[in-house]
Amino acid sequence: MKISNTLYPLPHQGLLPDFIAGLVVAVMLVPQAVAYAFLAGLPPEAGLFSSLLPLLAYALLGSSPTLAVGPVAIISLMTLSSLQGVVSPDASDYPAYATLLAGMTGLWLFIFFAIGLGSWTSFISHSVISGFTSAAAIVIILSQLKYFTGLDIPRGGPGWSPVAFTAEHWRDIALWPLITALTGAALLIFWQKVIPAVTTRFALPDALRTLANRAGPLVLVTTGILLVLVISPPLATVGAVPSGFPTLSLPQISELNWQALLLPSGVLALIIYLESLSISNTMAREQTNRIRPNQELLALGTANVAAAISHAMPVAGGFGRSMVMQSAGALSQWAAVFTFGFMALVCLVAGSWFEHLPHAALGALIVVATWPL
Repeated sequence: MKISNTLYPLPHQGLLPDFIAGLVVAVMLVPQAVAYAFLAGLPPEAGLFSSLLPLLAYALLGSSPTLAVGPVAIISLMTLSSLQGVVSPDASDYPAYATLLAGMTGLWLFIFFAIGLGSWTSFISHSVISGFTSAAAIVIILSQLKYFTGLDIPRGGPGWSPVAFTAEHWRDIALWPLITALTGAALLIFWQKVIPAVTTRFALPDALRTLANRAGPLVLVTTGILLVLVISPPLATVGAVPSGFPTLSLPQISELNWQALLLPSGVLALIIYLESLSISNTMAREQTNRIRPNQELLALGTANVAAAISHAMPVAGGFGRSMVMQSAGALSQWAAVFTFGFMALVCLVAGSWFEHLPHAALGALIVVATWPL
């Protein structure tokens, strides 16, 4: 079986377009990584670690030059859902279970690769994938009500339970989280709608214009941190985020109930593959390369095993970041390598920056990012 990648040879235009695209995606990825770890019930460093080795793994093996692999909203929600029946999100070994889930998901993807599942994907209806994505997006948005309202909405239960709980306890809605989340969502929507129209009036390089157009999440995060530091309102915040790289080790399988994750990890592997392949095929219509479905299984499996050994969470291709990667001018997976470099700098020096980031701001970011799904 032929295995190829889009990392070598170097693009004939040089590495500058990939360098700029990598920077643009990193600016977008930093707040998303923290937000999606938050969505999965994990500490923020799990999201940052998911943005390191998995990117390199896909860059070496993937067949799409612009698929941005890392933490994504739907997979984060499925991680939380898969683990809730096995371990409490408040348990000390919950992050270890998330790491084990990533490793088992990667092994399932290797099995799919070995049996040639990629050749079967043409039989899967787009309507099925679209329906699943829409339903998951609704559940994700509803799950953020607790951070918009400041209510202690219980985890679990039917997807509509946050709405019922909020309606029952509406008198207890906290003002500061509500104002912060609604203002943050309005800021992001304003940035998406207005800033692109403003930047077109100036003679800016395409990459700089894309960077400005996509900087809304970074502006939201910065504003939220400054709000807490300057005014000190009654807002729940992320707390301390350790700086540095993850220690590399295999999950402690013998100490965890891995049997309970066999079926959830298999389902998660299938969704990761279908979502990522759908994104790759969408972008391939404007590219000269051809997506190799079975090779994508190998690349995504390796990315998730890399997540497992670096204490991260399951990863997949992200639609929004991939489209930004392409629009920013990426020519090959060297852009992902540069994104890895920028994220490594963030992990080394910027951990303390997120200590005062409000949960309400992350909730707004998740809702606005998920709404188009």
